[in-house]
Amino acid sequence: MRTPAAHLLLVCPLVVLAVVFVPSALDAGWVLDDLRALSRHAHDGEPWGEWTNSTYGWSSGDGGHLWRPLPAFFQHLAALAAGRTPATFRLANVVLHAGVVLVAMSLVRRTGGSVGAAAFAGTVLVLHPAVAEVVPWSSDVFDVMLALVLLLAAARAQAPASPWRRAAETLLFTLAACLCKESAATAAPALAAVAWAAAGWRAGLGAGLGSGVGAGSFLLLHGAVTGQGYGRATGSPVWDMLLAGLDTLGGLPTLPARATAAHLFEPGAAAAAPLGVVVLCSASLVAWLLRADAPAQRRWLAAVVGMVVLSAPAAIGIPFIGVQASRYVFQPLVWLVALGAQPLAALAAGRQSAVLLVVGACLLWAPRTATRVGEFQDNLTLFSAERQSEPDNPYARASVARHLTVAAIDRAAGLSMWAEALDDLPAHIRVPDPRRERWDLAQAAFLAGAAPLALQQASRLRAEPGWLPEQLACLEADSLDALGRHEDAAGAARGCVPAARP
Repeated sequence: MRTPAAHLLLVCPLVVLAVVFVPSALDAGWVLDDLRALSRHAHDGEPWGEWTNSTYGWSSGDGGHLWRPLPAFFQHLAALAAGRTPATFRLANVVLHAGVVLVAMSLVRRTGGSVGAAAFAGTVLVLHPAVAEVVPWSSDVFDVMLALVLLLAAARAQAPASPWRRAAETLLFTLAACLCKESAATAAPALAAVAWAAAGWRAGLGAGLGSGVGAGSFLLLHGAVTGQGYGRATGSPVWDMLLAGLDTLGGLPTLPARATAAHLFEPGAAAAAPLGVVVLCSASLVAWLLRADAPAQRRWLAAVVGMVVLSAPAAIGIPFIGVQASRYVFQPLVWLVALGAQPLAALAAGRQSAVLLVVGACLLWAPRTATRVGEFQDNLTLFSAERQSEPDNPYARASVARHLTVAAIDRAAGLSMWAEALDDLPAHIRVPDPRRERWDLAQAAFLAGAAPLALQQASRLRAEPGWLPEQLACLEADSLDALGRHEDAAGAARGCVPAARP
């Protein structure tokens, strides 16, 4: 299809993106990390500090090992230009994802794909349910910008160039990708495969070496800025990481029927892992069917290598944090669709039934995606939807209870549900941190006049090994005093460390 009318198909994904994502962006609140990182800023008006400090250390004063200065700098500038509002950040995500869609469609066309194939790739990258887990969450700008930079890196890796120029370009793009999110440090095999598919093994070797040097450069810079590394995240059992990776790949055809932001990872089990095996077997079958078309087969193999490689950070991170969020499907999805649409179209050429199945799959995704985007209205809406998918999920229950309590919607019910949910949280998870959640509950209970619950939670914290808040003794003393146990309160107050004045 080469007529001007046919090229209008390339506009359709962008129109759908605007229709699905923009209205909710204009009327949205803060969710998840947005409140601490975006609603206010510890150094508002000083965007260059994003480059010399850890990301959450600069934005909220929390410190930590994350250093993602490129998207943080972009958000900081957006806030200075348009205001620190939910709409500013969510619209910024939509604009960035429009760039992802455009670059993906361009990659399909550059490798000989038809307008229809490019439009299909763009439509998938708008309507796939994994996209609705990333774009509506302002704080996940890291993933959206990373996807954009990785696709630009892929475009340059397959462009005609001398080996040294290709290596230098790949180095710079990988460094930029890592500055969006550290998971890009694993991208070297993916970019090497793209260059190999386009120009042979020498090009692949140059791209892989350049990307490896770029990743190494980032790790050195990251250590200099944060003083921390990522060694702890790799300590999970290999079997758990394998299952988590397969579960991520299993979300590529469609997301599993479960909570998609708060699903807890159970060591030794992953519900979608068998589907991940099916995805890998299907990818191998497609490669075999393309054996008569060597260029298309190489491009497909590059797409599959990237899909697997970009799933590796999720496989490492999921067992470490204990939460199996479906947003981890996003990076493998973007890569597979952008690099694999042309080979798939070549395989299905002339087979209208295959095209109809593809269109049907997109139509099946649209209702879920449109609904999910609206669920990112605020934490109560989001986690209420998560509870509907998994009624017994303690992460979702604790998050709903926190909102009911803090927002004074129903403090009595919120405090009771919060305490019960924390008792059900697995000890191994890090998001949310069970001990910090218990400390927040203790403080909220005291402020709500529930001194017995506040004292109970404080006593639980003191009895269990692990982190202890500096002001724990102060809360214990105040709670005892509120209960009329003045002598015990005086004893507890001896260990009280008053909060520093701001």
